[in-house]
Amino acid sequence: MKPLKVPTDTLQSRATPAAREAQRQPALDALTAALAACNGTARSHTYTAGQHIRELAMDAEARLEALGIAASYRAGAELHAKSGNALPAAYVKAGRSVIRTTVVLRRLKSGWVCTEIKRIEDYPTAHPSACLYLTQAQDEQTVAKLRSTYSRTTFPPQPQRGAAD
Repeated sequence: MKPLKVPTDTLQSRATPAAREAQRQPALDALTAALAACNGTARSHTYTAGQHIRELAMDAEARLEALGIAASYRAGAELHAKSGNALPAAYVKAGRSVIRTTVVLRRLKSGWVCTEIKRIEDYPTAHPSACLYLTQAQDEQTVAKLRSTYSRTTFPPQPQRGAAD
């Protein structure tokens, strides 16, 4: 699959909201067409619109921002997401499988792209997920930011309980 651009509006634009919508619509239409080709006739428990993928990318961008990763270091992160909702027990009792969509989004310097869309048959008890994978540099930056919020102290060793003096 050729990577498809995911419009997220992460960069500030001087364009009017209507102009931004007109710029984003062709990319959303391309994502919707790719999802339709992958899903076939399945509509329940799948991603069916480019807007779903856009929302995943915007959530991933917000997660990267919350982790304290600067925008210039966000390239290389990946989001692996599986569609659907928690399903009632009737699906399990009937022994049915569920058709879901999995997508892989990759963060480039210019924004998010959808690199993979797959249709899968899944167990009804499996839950939807969205896992964000970081590069080693992003992980190190996140851990360094976390460590800057607290200080480590070395306490003197404590005597053993029940030890005779």
